[in-house]
Amino acid sequence: MNKQRLLLTALLIILLIWTAGCVDQGKQGTGVDVPISAPTGAGVLESASPHNTLAAGRGIVVTGEGKMQVTPDQAVLTVGVVTTSGSSQEAMAENSAAMNRVISALKRAGVSEKDIQTQSVNVWPQFDYSRKSEEGGLPKIIGYRAENRVTVTIRDVADTGEVVDAAVDAGANQLYGLSFTVSDEEGKALRTKVLQMAVSDAGEKAQAIADVLDADKITPVSVVEGSRYTPPIYRYDVAALEKGAAQTPISPGETEVSASVTVTYDFE
Repeated sequence: MNKQRLLLTALLIILLIWTAGCVDQGKQGTGVDVPISAPTGAGVLESASPHNTLAAGRGIVVTGEGKMQVTPDQAVLTVGVVTTSGSSQEAMAENSAAMNRVISALKRAGVSEKDIQTQSVNVWPQFDYSRKSEEGGLPKIIGYRAENRVTVTIRDVADTGEVVDAAVDAGANQLYGLSFTVSDEEGKALRTKVLQMAVSDAGEKAQAIADVLDADKITPVSVVEGSRYTPPIYRYDVAALEKGAAQTPISPGETEVSASVTVTYDFE
């Protein structure tokens, strides 16, 4: 029994010595990867240098605008022909003949065929609500109304009055709108110019802000173009379009071409 106790005691001592040796190795760090955290202080502050102001949320964001008042160089006219008859076929036939005369007159006035576009063609019944049909007591159909509309682009705004009169003299009896705008070619050049004005305006605003902040240098890092709009100018004067009247007076006036940009600047 004593021998067994001595043996167990010896084994226990050996186990304790072995365990102590493993712990000592762990403290020395041999063969063990220990994660290291980056120190706070100067090393971290370097990432917030003036070259990284946007990351620190200190950018200058401004909106620049550019605009010009210009005289439109083209007109857009929408005219129509309305005819009525006892049947839908007759109403459409009469309407087609009248519209063909109008289109021919427009071409003689100098309008290109590609600048004449059909907008809509409709035919619908006309009812007499004071009279009832024999089937079901519904309002009685007393005829049909046909309508054809065309949109005409007048490339030379000076010809607008002549073109309008030519359409009316040929049988156009409806005027749906006359507007003046800037052609695509002219508009492209103007929009480029006002866009440059908008960028310059943004730069001036950003510099003014930087001066208040005592910043030595500003650098654009992003530019977003805003919406731009060139509104047409509308003219309505149906009374002046009566057949036999003197040439319709036309005054295109002026329209505004504008652009805007939003620019973000870094600063030092």
